[in-house]
Amino acid sequence: MGISVQQDWRNKTKSQPYKDSVAFRATLPIFNYRDEILSAIKRQKSQVTIISAETGAGKTTQVGQYILENALHNNENVNALCTQPRRIAASSVAERVSKEMVEVDGSGGGGKVSERRNR
Repeated sequence: MGISVQQDWRNKTKSQPYKDSVAFRATLPIFNYRDEILSAIKRQKSQVTIISAETGAGKTTQVGQYILENALHNNENVNALCTQPRRIAASSVAERVSKEMVEVDGSGGGGKVSERRNR
């Protein structure tokens, strides 16, 4: 990971908006499984880890953030991917994660909403 990305993240973690976001995220049901999820991903020999939980537990919005934050904390490179079946869902998830990660200019990640056509 680049030094500027690492430094930007470390600075962000000291900000009050980020601390407030982390406090909110800690109230989601999946938060209690954060370390278990990260351990499962690390020890997997395959490239896929399936996580199952109730609707609203935080799977979609939190797991990618856990992976990214863990990589930043450990100065590791990472590629994480989150998919959604509908364009509106993908856009709203991206917006929410961006707010929770206190991104104002979108520099913390990227996204693409496919223009797939049915045949």
